[in-house]
Amino acid sequence: MNTILKFAAIAVFIFWNTIGLNAQTDWGISDEQKAETLKIPFDQANQEAGEAIFNTQCKMCHNEMSVVPTNTRQLPLSPNLGSQEIQKKNSDGEFFYKITLGHAATGMPPFDRLSEDERWKLVAYIRTFYPEYQPPASISAAPAAEKFVGTIKGLTLDFDTSNGNIKVQLQAVDEMGNPANAKNVKVNIYVKRAFGDFLINTKKTDGQSVAVEQFPLDLPADTNGYVTVIATVDGTTISASKEVKFGEKTHYKNPLDEPSLWGPRDNAPLWLKLTYILVVLGVWLTIGWAVFQIFRIYNLRER
Repeated sequence: MNTILKFAAIAVFIFWNTIGLNAQTDWGISDEQKAETLKIPFDQANQEAGEAIFNTQCKMCHNEMSVVPTNTRQLPLSPNLGSQEIQKKNSDGEFFYKITLGHAATGMPPFDRLSEDERWKLVAYIRTFYPEYQPPASISAAPAAEKFVGTIKGLTLDFDTSNGNIKVQLQAVDEMGNPANAKNVKVNIYVKRAFGDFLINTKKTDGQSVAVEQFPLDLPADTNGYVTVIATVDGTTISASKEVKFGEKTHYKNPLDEPSLWGPRDNAPLWLKLTYILVVLGVWLTIGWAVFQIFRIYNLRER
């Protein structure tokens, strides 16, 4: 009988673990959706746009992507999407619909708030980590943007507090050392947060060496009403920062100001105060009763 119960317990354990594994691997994507291919040109513009989206929407969980044979990041960590094992296993459609639908069991939220075009740009960027990837032949790629040849010497950062526009102006020279316009140079724009720099966006400079970005109006300032904006030239150590008074102050609500178990004595909950008083009274009454009994025993002994 005991042997039968043991086998039954093992069978139930295997059954439930199989269900749990299937729940983690089943994303609810149909065969038709899996068969979909990239809907936009697999070109530099779309790849860079996808990178900018990845940096603001995905990087905080998936971290840096890198080309590796297998994914070594296990749950609860988000996988390295540059894993060749993951790239081979997933079609363009699977990447797209996993981004769209998410999966609660893996901690992946749905990103249907992004437009369809933005999600395909994410797929295009993810596919840059797969050397064997063959984009659909039916969609022609746009010609690559002209690359700046020269040296970036510095940058200036301006913030227009009237509209929240951030303007970054590069100073550059060509190969001969003459002043030049640095076109199509990637500039990363951050805002300083308490635990690190938050990437707002990555922009490319125009023909006048200028990149412009709108500061997110829903991003609060610090407790004094200031924000610190930082701009860096991608792939270099060149940067500049500017502190400006802009946006709404952050108002922190101190949990110690309300009655709580971890609060100071004056803000302790009423029930906790009453419990403390009753316990103390109970202890003193017990001590008093014990002392009283000792005196009674003593008096009886004297008699």
